[in-house]
Parts: sequence; structure tokens; C-alpha cells
Amino acid sequence: MHRSQLALIYIEREQRWRDFRSKNLPESELLRWGEEHRVFRSVNEVWKVEWGPATSIDPELRLEYEHSLIASIEGGAQSVNPSFSVIDGKWQVLKMDWIDGVDVDCLKDQGRLRELPIFKLFYRVLQISLAGVVYKQLRARHTFVREDGGLAFVDFGGSYRTKPIIAFWWNFLPFHKSNGAWQTGRLAGIVIAWLKNESPKSTNLKGVHASPDPFRSSAWLGWMENENRPDRFKPQNVAIELDDQASAEHLISMEKYLSIAVSQDPGFCHEIIGIQTKCYSLTGARDWDFIWDNIRQHVSFSNKNVVDLMCGMGGVAAFARLSGANRVYSYDDRNSPLDAARHLSEAYGYSDNEFHSANLNRTMPRPAEMVTALSQRLTKIPREQVLDIVSNYLEVIWQVSDVAWATKQLVARGYATVVTIMQVTKDQHILYASDRNARMSR
Repeated sequence: MHRSQLALIYIEREQRWRDFRSKNLPESELLRWGEEHRVFRSVNEVWKVEWGPATSIDPELRLEYEHSLIASIEGGAQSVNPSFSVIDGKWQVLKMDWIDGVDVDCLKDQGRLRELPIFKLFYRVLQISLAGVVYKQLRARHTFVREDGGLAFVDFGGSYRTKPIIAFWWNFLPFHKSNGAWQTGRLAGIVIAWLKNESPKSTNLKGVHASPDPFRSSAWLGWMENENRPDRFKPQNVAIELDDQASAEHLISMEKYLSIAVSQDPGFCHEIIGIQTKCYSLTGARDWDFIWDNIRQHVSFSNKNVVDLMCGMGGVAAFARLSGANRVYSYDDRNSPLDAARHLSEAYGYSDNEFHSANLNRTMPRPAEMVTALSQRLTKIPREQVLDIVSNYLEVIWQVSDVAWATKQLVARGYATVVTIMQVTKDQHILYASDRNARMSR
């Protein structure tokens, strides 16, 4: 196995975040994931945290500046008691009160968009404009209707202070030009959706909408964006910045096999995971770093053998090893995803994972301590059959659509502990089952 610089950087970075979180936010919930910028909920507070050495050189992109913007519009429904501090001389922290309410995206998905007090929305944007703040993050998911009916906004990253008349112009602009095309302004987009009272759409928490036409889905369009990435995020850059030619070549091969998988089945785009590093980035429909961070908060992979069912491009194989697993045995019914998964593991320096082509309708994967079943393609297999497979293992990580049914069945199979780790889409959750009572032969 080659010594992957990608793996070394990942392990060092995640250990740094784990140390910070265990010391300052031991019972927190991750809300947003970034390499050096993350958002947590801790009881009744929200913490936006940045690793100081990675802070932007632009003062207006720093948390301290965002704090000054929020403080300048503090009052009424927008009262969130913001504070800024530096912890251990390295971590920049913006704290705010947690907002009890529901965001406009959720109202839309639930068919309740008319509950948005539209005139209060205009009034709040007007107040922000009069304070001279251009609100760059004005989006449905950042607009909250409080339990008392008030409106509040979150996330002022990238916003800036200017003259009130200019702020008014930008915040209320009905259209703007982006990448050579005219687009609806963000406030106008919310208002148009409210007027239409749009019916719920099938969407994941990242805003990826399901579409009967795979070539029009957000997942497919996101995959196509990879062709136009800046050079600093392409595989070849790993060789340039990290002097790791082996990892770069494996990433090139991985992307080649992903292209083959997508050409064979455009719907496979929904299985592609996003990868985010300073020197390499891949856009994918699955917010993998966010998903994996939540899984890792509940599960220890240390020195365990793991079976991954319908592995796709192999996120589990690579990241379980990065999290301490002994070996991962990946199964898929198609060769191109397996080839992509093999190269992703090798890009991170793990050449001893195993990848097997298998029809799960007929094949029982090999014994191990833990099994993961996170692919949406597993919904094409009867859930009882998937249950029969996963319940052969001491620990189960399973993405399901019916939490109550899966929990009941796993308890009946002898698992003493079944917890919901997270919601990954409007209809899908990830469960973790452990402490199986029945003795298993392996």
C-alpha cells in the first residue's frame, strides 16, 4: 500500500475536529459540514466554528465580520444574541440562540407554504436593507418561521455592509444575471413559490430533487458540473500539490469508471458521493462527509471487518478504513461501480479491501462484524430479504424508508439497541443496530 497524502490529511484534520468537539461540544449535533468550517447545535445554541489557520484572508468572509452584521440587525424576531470568541487561540466561534421554528423549505415540502407570513418576509428584508446589509444567503432554507409567527434569518456568510439604497436594490432585485443567464432573484423566487403554493416535491436534505427524467435531475446536473471544475480541484492537482502521483492516477481511474456507470445508467448519479478537500473535489448527490461524520459519532469502526452491500463508488470502503476498520468487503451487482470503488480505496492508500460482483438476490456476503446497507438501489430488493442479510451481523448500519418497521424487525432479531442516526432525505433515515443478544457463528 502506498502512503497516501490524502489519507494523512484527512486523518489529521478529523482528529483535530474530534478533539475540539469532545472538549467543547460533547453532546452536539452536526448541522453543516465543511473541511474547516462546521455548524453545530448544542442544546439551545448554534455554534459556527472555523479552524483559525484556514480562515479566509478576506476580512468580510470571516466569522467575526458575520457576527458584526448579525449584531447590527439584532432585535424583534431576529433576536439571536450573537457572540464571537476565539478558543485556544485557533478556533473562531460564532454563537447564536437556536431558533425554534420551521424553515421555508420544509413548509414547501410539506405543502404548507401558505403558512409563510409573506408581508413579514418583505418587512424583515426591508429592515435588513435599511441597516445597509446585502443578504447574500437569502434562501428558503435560511428563512425560519418561528413558533410565535415571527420571521428570522440564519447564515449571513458572504453578506456585506454597504449603503442602504444599494442593499435595498440587491436584496429586492427580481432578476439577476449569473453565468451569462438571467435568473430569478432569491426573494422573488420565494414569493413566486408562495404565490403558486407549490405541492411537495421528493427532495433530499441537500435540495436534490428526484425527477422521472434522469437527464434533468439535479443529481445528473451536479455530476456534469465536474467537467467544468477549476484545475485546482481535478485529480491531477493531487500530484501537483501533494506530490502524490499514485493517488492522482487512482482518482482519474475512479472518475473514468464513474462515467461508464453513469452512461450505462444515468440514475446512478444519485449514488455518487461528494468529496471535498483543498486539492481535490468531486460534486455528488450524496453529502457524504456530512453523512459519514454523523455515522462516525455513533459507530466505532476500529479493528472491525465490514461488509458493504451495493457499494456504489465505495464511500464505505475508503472511509471505514480511514476510521480504523481492519478491512472492507464491498459487493455490487455491476462492475463499473466496483472498479470505481477499488480505485477510490487505493487513492486513500488501501489496496487490501475486497470488491465482489454479486447478485444479492442469490449471494450471501462473507462473515464480518459489521454490515452497511446505505445504497438507495437496495430498495429494489424486497426489504425482508435485505433484513435477512443484514441480521447476520453483530452491527448494522441500514438506510431505510420505514423506521418503525425496520426497528421492530431488528429488535425481534435480537438487537438490544436500535437508534436513528440521521435523516438523509425526506423519506430515508439511517439506523444503527447493535448489542445483538443471539450468539453468532462466523
